[in-house]
Amino acid sequence: MDAAQNFEGEPGAFEGGPEVKAWLRNLELIYDAKGLNPQERFLHTLRLLKKSALKVYEYAHPTTYPQLCDMLVQRFSDKHDRFHKFQELVALRQGGGGLDSYMDQFMELHAQIPDMSTQDSLALYLGVLESAVRVHLLGAQHVATLERALEESRIFANAHRVLGYVLRGVRSFWMTR
Repeated sequence: MDAAQNFEGEPGAFEGGPEVKAWLRNLELIYDAKGLNPQERFLHTLRLLKKSALKVYEYAHPTTYPQLCDMLVQRFSDKHDRFHKFQELVALRQGGGGLDSYMDQFMELHAQIPDMSTQDSLALYLGVLESAVRVHLLGAQHVATLERALEESRIFANAHRVLGYVLRGVRSFWMTR
């Protein structure tokens, strides 16, 4: 059988991504229906790899179809995606968007890593806050969970906003005198 041949119902090229298992299952169905042997499966699958998926082959050079499938699943499965989400979470900074924006971004990424421990969640959250917020939260001795830290952060942010409004009001009052 010609490895360059396209098959009816073929899922097409694979560039990488968490849908790797579904893509491989679809190929298996076609390969089983066509009666391809392992070497034909290997060559045909290799032909369908593009971009970062092809780099898996170029880097590791698997020599069998099962090795190629294992390497693709290892590289692109949800577990790998979880690792990337964790890296994004670690790289997240409070920055210019303000505390509310940081909390929203943190919680969005955190929700995509459901098995993260309470201690890790809290340490990551506190680790990148601006120093004034971090000092406030660390001074609040009852902050033992991420949820409590978020609640205290909101209280701090609201108090900080109110204080800003009051100070601007006082300043404008004295400047008009």
